[in-house]
Amino acid sequence: MHYRPEIDGLRALAVLPVILFHAGFELFSGGFVGVDIFFVISGYLITTIILSEMDKGVFSLKHFYERRARRILPALFLVMACSVPFAWMWLSPEELKGFWKSLGAVSTFSSNFLFLKESGYFDTEAELKPLLHTWSLAVEEQYYILFPLFIISTWNFGKKHIIALLLFIFIFIFIAAHWSVDKHPDAAFYLLPTRGWEILLGAFAAFAANIQLIPKLSRLTEQLFSTIGLILIMYSVFAFDKNLPFPSAYTLIPTSGALLLILFANNHTLSHRILCNKIAVGIGLISYSAYLWHQPIFSYTRHVMNYAPPPLLMALLCLLTFLLAFFSWLYIEKPFRSKQSIDSKAILKFSVITTVIFIIIGLSGYLKLIPGYDKNRLTRSASQQTAVIERGRAVKKGICHFSKNKGPELDKFLADWRCYSDDENLLNSGLLVYGDSHAADKAIALAQNGVDVIQITGAGCPLTQQTKERDPTYCKSLFSLATQQNTKRVILANRFKVEDLNREHLVDIFSFWSQNYDEVILFTPMPNFKYAVKNYIFFDDPSLSPTIAEHTLFKVLVSTISVPSNFIIIDTYQLFCGDDGEDCKVASNGDWLMTDYGHLSVKGAKIFGSRLKSSKYSHHFFK
Repeated sequence: MHYRPEIDGLRALAVLPVILFHAGFELFSGGFVGVDIFFVISGYLITTIILSEMDKGVFSLKHFYERRARRILPALFLVMACSVPFAWMWLSPEELKGFWKSLGAVSTFSSNFLFLKESGYFDTEAELKPLLHTWSLAVEEQYYILFPLFIISTWNFGKKHIIALLLFIFIFIFIAAHWSVDKHPDAAFYLLPTRGWEILLGAFAAFAANIQLIPKLSRLTEQLFSTIGLILIMYSVFAFDKNLPFPSAYTLIPTSGALLLILFANNHTLSHRILCNKIAVGIGLISYSAYLWHQPIFSYTRHVMNYAPPPLLMALLCLLTFLLAFFSWLYIEKPFRSKQSIDSKAILKFSVITTVIFIIIGLSGYLKLIPGYDKNRLTRSASQQTAVIERGRAVKKGICHFSKNKGPELDKFLADWRCYSDDENLLNSGLLVYGDSHAADKAIALAQNGVDVIQITGAGCPLTQQTKERDPTYCKSLFSLATQQNTKRVILANRFKVEDLNREHLVDIFSFWSQNYDEVILFTPMPNFKYAVKNYIFFDDPSLSPTIAEHTLFKVLVSTISVPSNFIIIDTYQLFCGDDGEDCKVASNGDWLMTDYGHLSVKGAKIFGSRLKSSKYSHHFFK
């Protein structure tokens, strides 16, 4: 096909925001849309090649998949191979187990299914999974198994009928994606049936060019459409954030922008000149390798540090990403894509043998056949897992006294750390605990120190009456249940993510709860022990400092608000860490105090409750 340098410029416009977003630069809060732009580009390029060869009568599935292998596998296998030793050295046993599984899944282009299965509240955070980004490769390759077969089987119908069929499929899976993002958000994010419409947008562009479906437009019109495309992408990159439901109707904004640029950014337009500058084209040429390298580099850096990497370090890692990308493009991608350098038989042998090797390595690691684990690391990791299980049991059975028959909507949510106590004695105790899983921790802390509570908590539930689109569906029901209790006192606690912390949100909390209760006790956010937990597993230091960004921002915002007189705000950080911070530990005397980044273990909750009992706030809980 005819080389279009502006497509490489568009690749640069896709990969740069993705990398900067994953690096944590807040300016690029919507940088994740780069993946969606890649989907459109891939759909366009692959469909263009298929249509061109079908027109000439020379299309071959064998040659098609050989091209895909040359394009995808060599650089991918290089990054996978480089990831193995660092995973073995730096990941905890449980994380390493997941990594071994991902090796096999990536090799068979099924990693999107694996990461969908692993998604969960206590799962390793996404930014710490070295191969998480390969889910998008899996989606594309699954598409490329089906799409050529579809074209071959429908070719005799004629191109216009094929377009009609694809349009029907597009509408169906777009509606499915928009519906699923609310009901099954993880599945909608990871799976081909809800992502395929983005690739089809690119396919439509290829069909439009192939049969000249779009009439010749004036230069002014082409300038307008291509500029709008560029604006749509830039708007998405800077205005979107990860709280938006994706994929959904919102996804049409960046993908339509990519479509408009593909269709109308010709050499008469400003967008074409922007995309075709040497720097953009150069970044586009190495964009695939850059995309492959960035996640392992960022992930392992975060694994070995006991604090969030500073912006300067992340900027340097971005530069390292592109440096490695250049060399892997020059010495791996280019030679493997050339039939003069590596013939068809060689690429087939390489692909099969290397795939089998990675599957064997992954399976051997998963079955613990690969030796060399540090004994202390294993012991500490096992102890942490025990603490997690104990906390779950405490919240679920030991303290929460499950309520039944509250209706099917609530019954199915009353599990794990979500619970509600309807014991008559407790209902009359007059002390309600409401909030998310962090509120459940406070209920455990009080219960273990002899305080009876009414606990109504839901994982991820906010403290305001109006929940957001991304909030779990049960939150409104639990909120309604909490506000129906015959009590005049309430304890509130919440994770308060930085992205959710704003003055308006806190004002809403103060306004509602102060009007409906005589006394409201609100805990500030817990310190974040994510990196401290990691470093205790490896470096045997339980007192590494947590991050307190949420706690600090909360206090700053509260200082700008007139707090109602019936509100008592308890400084969680000071209570748990002490005035000098010396008590900020993830473990004490061999016992885990934290189960993860911010949840207390049963032991930690008991200690937290005892400190509360001896604090100046004691009289609010212990009568």
